[in-house]
Amino acid sequence: MRRAWFVLLATLCLVSPSVAENPADLTFTLSPANGRTTFRMGEAIEVEFRISSTAPGKYVLEDSYSARFNADPADGAVSPRGGLYPAGQLEGSGARSGPPPRMIALNANSTVQTRQLNMFFSFRKSGHYRIIAETDTVGLADGRTRGGVRNPITLRSNSIDIEIIKPEPGWEETQLRANLALLAQWTPVSPSGLGQRGNNPQGELAAINGVRALGLLETREAALALVDFYGRELPISVTQYIDQGLRRSPYPKEIVAAMEKQLDMPDVPITRQWFGIFSDLTAIVASNPPDFAKAYAGSRDRLNRAIPKKRGNSADISIRTLNELR
Repeated sequence: MRRAWFVLLATLCLVSPSVAENPADLTFTLSPANGRTTFRMGEAIEVEFRISSTAPGKYVLEDSYSARFNADPADGAVSPRGGLYPAGQLEGSGARSGPPPRMIALNANSTVQTRQLNMFFSFRKSGHYRIIAETDTVGLADGRTRGGVRNPITLRSNSIDIEIIKPEPGWEETQLRANLALLAQWTPVSPSGLGQRGNNPQGELAAINGVRALGLLETREAALALVDFYGRELPISVTQYIDQGLRRSPYPKEIVAAMEKQLDMPDVPITRQWFGIFSDLTAIVASNPPDFAKAYAGSRDRLNRAIPKKRGNSADISIRTLNELR
């Protein structure tokens, strides 16, 4: 009987590590946003972090997106950045860059933060998944530094269950048309304002939402639509999500072929970001494991040959990109 109780206790500790590992005066709860637990493949999946402390003033929380997730089973939840990156983590999520994060003092009232699981996983198989989260954004209030908390405390959440289902016939096509319509209503900034915000923030926000939704669809048609949209001069606020959508797509060959055509189009500017995607996906398509150095050199030579075909501002941007690659 004593042995049976020992086995049961050990099992509970493995299944519920948050109980054993989290400090007693900290609570980290993972919950589905709005209580929703069933999602179509290609649909945004929102979850919430609820973090609180029974010791007011003792801990602070960084207002950042840093997190890690575990999905069980793992075979159907892959990295949206490809097989070279671990699933459940953002690339470079452990780095502290940019302005220092805002610090939130924790108390008994939960601080709620939203995460989108699609940033951490691409669900390629339908079925039942159990999700657990970890975050290292909490630390002692007297241990903060300019760049964040010193000696962060890794908190582990409870588990939640979600169901991933195949979309009903016609849903993907409807989503594609709706989001393309959002993009069609927005006029990007002029060539002289490349990389800056335009004078229509609502239209730009709608375009961002449309681009993000297209990336999550992960269909061939959505990927080619993103490539087509990327062939324009766009602000970084939009192109960063095109980048994400193209890198997570299961159709890299089709994307590379479409971008090859853009290289020879006179009015398509080849930016550093465009080149980075093209070079990386070319490496992935060409060999396994990818030879990124070889693909980079080959893509640079390919751009050099395409420069004489460019005209106007597209030529200026493409030449500047080529010079920066030397």
